[in-house]
Amino acid sequence: MQHQILEGEAAVPYADGDDLSFTITASPGAGAFDDVVPYAFVVTLETAEGVGLPIHAEVTTRLRARVARIRA
Repeated sequence: MQHQILEGEAAVPYADGDDLSFTITASPGAGAFDDVVPYAFVVTLETAEGVGLPIHAEVTTRLRARVARIRA
């Protein structure tokens, strides 16, 4: 498990159509894998109180659209 907190005053805005990408790699000490390994990837976003951005609704809408395309 890795827990990382990024804070700052220089947030980069994301425009409609932009992607937020993450690279996930296994620990070198884990050795070779012969089977599929189930895992979970969790991201939380927090904004300052009172900001009023519809981040949750926007992320939910985009994720549902991507899952629908993958399932099709």
